[in-house]
Amino acid sequence: DSLSGWLKLEGKLSTGDALKILLQASQGLAAAHAEGVIHRDIKPGNIMINARGVVKVADFGIALASNDISSSKLTSTGALVGTPGYLPPEVCLGKAVDQRSDIFALGIVLFETLTGRMPFNDQSPLGLLLEVVRAEIPDVRELNSAVDAELTRILQRMTAKDPAQRYQNCHELIADLTAHPLAAGAQTISAKPVMTM
Repeated sequence: DSLSGWLKLEGKLSTGDALKILLQASQGLAAAHAEGVIHRDIKPGNIMINARGVVKVADFGIALASNDISSSKLTSTGALVGTPGYLPPEVCLGKAVDQRSDIFALGIVLFETLTGRMPFNDQSPLGLLLEVVRAEIPDVRELNSAVDAELTRILQRMTAKDPAQRYQNCHELIADLTAHPLAAGAQTISAKPVMTM
């Protein structure tokens, strides 16, 4: 099932489960980035979790090879590519994407997994894009008091508006995630939503 399906059933996940899912997804993205592939559509619906709790990043349908980055985030018709609400500010501003863009989107997924809601929720597409560019992400601890200071710091760095302030690659992110006490030991995810067909 997808993480999206889990969130529909659970609302939000425990901090430990959210961190373990994020860690495995980061490892999957690191492998893609090592091959020069930028996913460009990271969202809960594209993070799959099998019955054993193994996480896979799926749907590379709009992925971009890093040697094609000059084409930025646009299709040949100039339409935005990706899912509104998960798009990083640089896409909304018409700038080039790179692996840090996937890290931003993964940060939005983490926020949603911890809180059960999106950080940006304007109903109009334009309003949503403006929110992504201008509005600060709400303090995750105000929505989930179980989130500790270190995971809050990781989330803030993942979702920095300026790509230069984010993790520069998934390896940096993985290093911080694996150092977190809740990531120690087995990577088994404790939540077990019913698998949908």
